[in-house]
Amino acid sequence: MQHALIRLAALTALLIALQGCKSSGGVTDPADEAPTPASTGDARTVPTVKGIPPDPGPAAIPRISEGDLLQLEVFQAPEMSTKERVMASGEIFLPLIGAIKVAGLTQEEAEQLITRKLSENYLQNPQVNIFVEESASQKITVVGDLNQPGVFPLKGSMTLMEAIAQARGVKNTAKDEAVIFRKTEREGIRGYIIDLDAVQDGTTPDPLLVGGDTIHVAQSGTLVFFDRLFGKLSIAPIGM
Repeated sequence: MQHALIRLAALTALLIALQGCKSSGGVTDPADEAPTPASTGDARTVPTVKGIPPDPGPAAIPRISEGDLLQLEVFQAPEMSTKERVMASGEIFLPLIGAIKVAGLTQEEAEQLITRKLSENYLQNPQVNIFVEESASQKITVVGDLNQPGVFPLKGSMTLMEAIAQARGVKNTAKDEAVIFRKTEREGIRGYIIDLDAVQDGTTPDPLLVGGDTIHVAQSGTLVFFDRLFGKLSIAPIGM
């Protein structure tokens, strides 16, 4: 029992010492350094910078495309509420209105168009809401040390923290930063290193995502080491 307590005290002191050295710049785990730029298929590297991506402007507003599944709700007219898949022609078929082209429009633009069509001959002051339940083209990829990484549809104006929440959050061995990889016509693929603690504290804005973004959250070598170490310690016989 006494030996186990001595080992526990020594390991606790080691943890405190390593944390102090890391915060003062004395010791740095190589796995905790800034992410290495990702390699592309032709062996080139992706340049990365610290900070949020530039404002994507209109590119951050998803547009309806062929194959999207839309849920349409009309206030006080439940018989008009429906789910429709956007056809290859870019149209959906709605009661009373018939075929109406929505591909290429934002959700707000589609709502305004359908509202106008309904108010012309059928309803007075209709209130229309459209939700993209499934997006066929606007997707984001969330990978790394997360509880449920995967590919998710981009719904509305989605932010980095909302995407991480879609992946059921980070694991306890994850770094406190994420990298957003984004492709633009002008600069190609670039990586942006985001301090997640700063985003949660409100000192850094939660960046908006665009379709095609990849978010990567790496493991922390130090946290993995102590997770394994204390995991083993917790199952060690107490009497030894």
